[in-house]
Amino acid sequence: MALGSGWAVAAVAVLLQGVLPRVSQAQTFSFPLRQPEACDRHQFFDISALACAPCGAHQRQDARGTSCVCLPGFQMISNNGGAGIICKKCPDDKVLPKMAGIAFLVLLI
Repeated sequence: MALGSGWAVAAVAVLLQGVLPRVSQAQTFSFPLRQPEACDRHQFFDISALACAPCGAHQRQDARGTSCVCLPGFQMISNNGGAGIICKKCPDDKVLPKMAGIAFLVLLI
């Protein structure tokens, strides 16, 4: 009986020596730390991807760096966040110099 249990202990020891190293080697991963400041003025920091992404046509990065805004002379038509912004060119005769990019000048007659 003592001989049988000795073989069982040895068999378990061999099994554990083969299995434990594989179990203890957990997979790790890493990615470079990016921050909004790393993006240029025609990119925004996409928080879902933790990376810089390009703004659309006629757009630049907003003040926080996490979205885009229309350039001066363009009006925002829709805003779905990030690069999901559509800008439309304002008519040249309808742009207020200090409000460029924000709104058309509304002429009331």
